[in-house]
Amino acid sequence: MLKRLADLDAVPVQDTAMIKRVRQSKQHVVWRVSHPYVEGIALRLICWFPPGADRVVVTLFSGDKASMGDVFYDSVGIRADRLIDRWVDEAKEA
Repeated sequence: MLKRLADLDAVPVQDTAMIKRVRQSKQHVVWRVSHPYVEGIALRLICWFPPGADRVVVTLFSGDKASMGDVFYDSVGIRADRLIDRWVDEAKEA
């Protein structure tokens, strides 16, 4: 999944089979990266691409999304937005 991010030429602009926008995020444009289907396993990377920067910030990692189901997506947007805001504040201080 990290290689998939590293191989991107630009910030995603539309959903693909492996990279999709997280609609639950209200403050920032956040994307989720998934892996090819493996029964019983569901890993997700939740990422944000800072505007005007050539980097990606991985905000959340789900190690067992399969057992969490929709609970993961019900809170992912809020958690990602908070972590992004923290990252932005810390980057300003550096």
